[in-house]
Amino acid sequence: MTAAVAAAQRTPLLGIVAAAELCGEPVLGERRPTGAIVVATAWPGQGWVVSWAGDSAAYSYQPKRECGRGVRRLTVPHTHGQLMRERGKPEEEARRWDSRIYNSLASSVHVGIRAISSDAPYLVLATDGLRLPADRIEAVLREHLSDPVLCADQLLKEARTRSRDDIAVVVVPHPHPVDERG
Repeated sequence: MTAAVAAAQRTPLLGIVAAAELCGEPVLGERRPTGAIVVATAWPGQGWVVSWAGDSAAYSYQPKRECGRGVRRLTVPHTHGQLMRERGKPEEEARRWDSRIYNSLASSVHVGIRAISSDAPYLVLATDGLRLPADRIEAVLREHLSDPVLCADQLLKEARTRSRDDIAVVVVPHPHPVDERG
């Protein structure tokens, strides 16, 4: 809740910093993660700004074909497996390290907090347990978009058939859709 309030009042990056302060000062080199986080702020008259630490995810969704329709993952997981992929290691080897995060909530103020922007009218924010391919996420969004809570419930239900991991999902419409932003 701390991150959400600070993000709404300032920026998502400062929201993560505020939440990290609740973890206390991290011990440098300590390998015990303190959790992952993803926070988004809708800027009035503009798009979204998303910040994250760890392996939580943000997906943008653009339903209109003329605007480049589809689901796109905005965040890059802060995991050792992802680092291995970026260094060209084989997928089978990298996959074994996907559950080990190198940047968590408490360490984010030292390791770094990434931010990205999007002008999509919808975001999906989720924990790493949402292990659905983009086309499945898009199909659920298309079918239930008029009710974001039902949409999130359906994504959660489908994700639970594929993962035993903890899963939290929220579907968020931009409060100022493109039509209103110009």
